[in-house]
Amino acid sequence: MNELETLPEEPKNEQQPPRSIREQLKDWGFDLDVFEERAKKARGEAKEEYGDVMEKVRDGLAKAKVQLSEVAKASKPAGAELKVGFEKAWSEIVAAVRRAEEKAAEQKRGPSGPPPENPA
Repeated sequence: MNELETLPEEPKNEQQPPRSIREQLKDWGFDLDVFEERAKKARGEAKEEYGDVMEKVRDGLAKAKVQLSEVAKASKPAGAELKVGFEKAWSEIVAAVRRAEEKAAEQKRGPSGPPPENPA
């Protein structure tokens, strides 16, 4: 067996009752009371900062809603006009494609009808 595989047993001291974590931390130089005070202070600061941020977010959201509703009201006539314009443009595109297909078919057939067949 390797020395690293076996750990020496700690001597049992049955005379001392188990110590609290707080006492053990104090032995290591960690003052839990100071830590708790710092944590409370940081929590309070974070709550205050969170409240400020949320207030700004709510204000921004309210302003954005107002602006969006104003844009929606102002754009209804423009939106209808755009729709009509797009529909007209689409109809013209469809008609132009049909004319181009007809011209391509005419050129393929030739001016006098279908192309002559090759006599074999």
